[in-house]
Amino acid sequence: TTLAGFAAVDPELAKVMATFGAPRRRLFWLVELPSALPGVFTGARIAVIFAVLGAVFAEQAGADSGLGYVFLQSVGQLLTARAFAVVAILSVFAIVLFLAIVLAERIALPWSRQPIGSELQHR
Repeated sequence: TTLAGFAAVDPELAKVMATFGAPRRRLFWLVELPSALPGVFTGARIAVIFAVLGAVFAEQAGADSGLGYVFLQSVGQLLTARAFAVVAILSVFAIVLFLAIVLAERIALPWSRQPIGSELQHR
C-alpha cells in the first residue's frame, strides 16, 4: 500500500515543485510523503493484526512461554476457559495496537478525515 501511495502522487504537483526549483528532498517531504502516508497507515493497520498472529504462531512452534504456548497447552489439557482467556487477551492486544495506529493516523493526517455526517450533506 505504501508503494501504491507513492505511485499515486499527482505529477502536476511534482511539476510545480520543479518549476519553483525545489530540490528532490523538498519534493519528497512536501509532496510525495504526504501523498503516500494514507497508504502507509493502511498497510500498518493490516500488518499489526498479522504481527499478533505471527507472534502467537511462533510461540506455538517452539517457545516454552508466552500466550501462544499457554494456548497450546490449554487446548491440549482441555482447559477451555484458559484457552478462551488467551484468545480474549490477544484480541484486546490486537485491538489496542490497531487503535493506536488509527490514532497516529488521525494525528499525522488531519486533512484526510471527513467530519462525521459530511457524506450526507453532499446529497
